[in-house]
Amino acid sequence: MAYVETRCYGAADVLARLVRGDALSFAVYLEYENLAAPGDPVVEPADATDRDVGLDYYTGLASPRDYVRVPVDLVTTLATTDAAKYVANIATILAVAAGSAGENGLAFSESVNSAVYGATLVAVPDTVNASQDIVFARAYWASAPLPKAVGRNFAFRWPITFY
Repeated sequence: MAYVETRCYGAADVLARLVRGDALSFAVYLEYENLAAPGDPVVEPADATDRDVGLDYYTGLASPRDYVRVPVDLVTTLATTDAAKYVANIATILAVAAGSAGENGLAFSESVNSAVYGATLVAVPDTVNASQDIVFARAYWASAPLPKAVGRNFAFRWPITFY
């Protein structure tokens, strides 16, 4: 799956907090659209590569679009793009969406043809209060949305490269 990844300005805020020693959790927002029919096209958001997108973008999504907030279960692997320069500059994360509705209340289900077309990594300073989330990076693959499968949770694995 080819996608366009954008590191957002909030990434600098997250890294500064980590250097300070703040305890942060992470989550992935899986952005989806409920399609009229399976296989219908999805139009990528106009601001897909905009680095200053914040939480207001996600809370402002409206039908037929929404997002699910999924805790990062684990970092599955560490790897490198160049062993001469880095020990491990790629962290691959795993998030599994088990919910049936998005954060704005829209159904997330195979019965309404939900198709995921984007993901956002966010730092989570407060696991109870999503309004404190900090957008770190976004990725979109609207040209090939991933349908929610019948009777299965949606699992997403994302290798994030740090330079």
